[in-house]
Amino acid sequence: MALRSMGQFSVFFFFFFWAQKKIASLSHSGFLHWFLLFEAVSSNGVLLFFSRFRWRRRLLVISAPNDEDWAYSQQLSALSGQACNFGLRHITILKLLGVGEEVGGVLELFPINGSSVVEREDVPAHLVKDIRNYFQVSPEYFSMLLVGKDGNVKSWYPSPMWSMVIVYDLIDSMQLRRQEMAIQQSLGMRCPEDEYAGYGYHSYHQGYQDGY
Repeated sequence: MALRSMGQFSVFFFFFFWAQKKIASLSHSGFLHWFLLFEAVSSNGVLLFFSRFRWRRRLLVISAPNDEDWAYSQQLSALSGQACNFGLRHITILKLLGVGEEVGGVLELFPINGSSVVEREDVPAHLVKDIRNYFQVSPEYFSMLLVGKDGNVKSWYPSPMWSMVIVYDLIDSMQLRRQEMAIQQSLGMRCPEDEYAGYGYHSYHQGYQDGY
């Protein structure tokens, strides 16, 4: 029994030293190859995650070092009571929190009919890190990104947006969004005026019809 254990021990160390020698023999280009391969795998994971939203949802990505961060708290206050506007604009909120190993994320999906019911999904730590790397967002600071249905970043906000009107204006200026608004108006779908800080939904659509 002891001889068998010694044999397993020897085999283990043989492969251990062989692996070390193999790694040491790799050229700079070899290391670069494996690094790029790792990066590609990480990027593929992010792209797979975002594929469910492509041409279906816009993303509001919010990153902060923790949930007690001042800027993050201010942004959450601005988002409060906006479920209808998020839903009609097909906005999904992706929250990325934490630094180091203490990271996590939450995905919030709002019904496109404008109801206040919100579906939440947890985002694993490794994916949070990959998403931050993909968008080149530092976990140490607050950041908010608006990602369009085409998967491209439309705007980056390094500080909280106390009024969401500016974000809504940008979204409502997009060609695809104009088509959505026309359909929603034909179906009588709109949000209460007070949810949009006093700005009327119909007035925006009229402006687009006039070419503004």
